[in-house]
Amino acid sequence: MNKSMKIVMIIILLILAILVTSFMIYALINNKNPFWDFSGQSVLLLDQTYEKDIKNINIEAVSADIYIKEAEDEQIHVLIYGSEKENAESTIDGESLNISKKGKIFCFGFCFQKTEIIVYIPKNKKLNLNIKTISGNVEISSNQANVEIKTTSGDIKTEEIKDAKITTTSGDILVTKANKLEVGTTSGSINVDKIENSIEAKSVSGDIKINSFEIKENSHIKTVSGDVLINEISDVFIETSTTSGDVNVSNNNQKSSQTLTIRTTSGDIRTR
Repeated sequence: MNKSMKIVMIIILLILAILVTSFMIYALINNKNPFWDFSGQSVLLLDQTYEKDIKNINIEAVSADIYIKEAEDEQIHVLIYGSEKENAESTIDGESLNISKKGKIFCFGFCFQKTEIIVYIPKNKKLNLNIKTISGNVEISSNQANVEIKTTSGDIKTEEIKDAKITTTSGDILVTKANKLEVGTTSGSINVDKIENSIEAKSVSGDIKINSFEIKENSHIKTVSGDVLINEISDVFIETSTTSGDVNVSNNNQKSSQTLTIRTTSGDIRTR
């Protein structure tokens, strides 16, 4: 690139920088930009309480953290916080409670306000949860029955659940206790404290760790790039396969009626 061309490129970049800066200043002063909110203000968009017998809760959200917590009474409470530009609603359809929040998708690092969906569920009420979010973390601290979670970008954390199907494209998954678990992440680790029946786990890039596994049905664990570690496992036959990695399996019972298959492309396999 000759000297004249370099000068032209520098001038073009300076002009673009001036235009972008001017636009951002204009958006900040007039608060007219639909993609970000510089104010940092968060408002309560929705506050609803339900006494009706509900068996299913369906949540769909764009750019919001979702929290399922234990209520102090016998009612279901729904709170949604976000920007005034966003839309939030909750409706009843038969035995299902449908909750949604739609709004900004692209934040470019300028989303300062708190954007949350908080659902309080009575302690002894076990529901079916179906959660979908494009960008946001999911945390379930209330013990529930059947859970299905799908997020594009965000970490997932659950307490005691019965049966669960959890997937995230980019984010870590942490499960305290589950009966049957189907879990997968493209980029992120999977950590499970206790499994009481079976697991189907897949990770493209990330480790898979299980502290305690009482296997009662055939199970499968697969990772492309990542280690697999099981600290404590019941009497079972463990079948392993790895392209590039070490295998260290203890207490392997080939006569067991249950089989755990572990496969890695590049990663170590270890059971204690």
